[in-house]
Amino acid sequence: MVDFSPCASDASNVRFWIEDAIKDHVPYLRQCICKAWNESGRYQSVLRAYKKKPLKFVSEEEREAFLAFCEKEISNCPFAMNPYEYPEDTTELIGALVDDLNGCEWESSMSFDDGFKLGESLGLAYTEGGCETGTWDVDYALVAREIRDFPKYTGHTVRSWWIAGGVEVKCDRLTEKYTF
Repeated sequence: MVDFSPCASDASNVRFWIEDAIKDHVPYLRQCICKAWNESGRYQSVLRAYKKKPLKFVSEEEREAFLAFCEKEISNCPFAMNPYEYPEDTTELIGALVDDLNGCEWESSMSFDDGFKLGESLGLAYTEGGCETGTWDVDYALVAREIRDFPKYTGHTVRSWWIAGGVEVKCDRLTEKYTF
């Protein structure tokens, strides 16, 4: 499990851990989304989710359309919770990230323990004794860009985070500007 105390340096480190975990899931997400793209029948590009090659689109318009398609489809990519005991139980990316950060599958009894859980919107939250001490917002538009541009990977997928005491950090990673 990731250790966290409510301070800016720990919050920044957790952001890096989240982005690293997302990076690990990008190849799987790419396979799921390319399959959905091809099956939709709405596009000319037939995408192959190669592990070491970029996606090939027939036009720049379809390349850009992929971002919106991908952003919507990310939450439809199933992650198996416990494939041996409960093969029908799945979660989506945020749930998989919670499990990654906690080092185990999340259970409802963990609500009042110290650990990561689902936050509001597309966020992850860290709670101590049931009280939130930090949240991190995953931006699916940025995740979609990472999926499209893989194997080139920037890792910029967490747009902002908040820690107890009211400090909110918003980051435009393209310009490296931080707003407090």
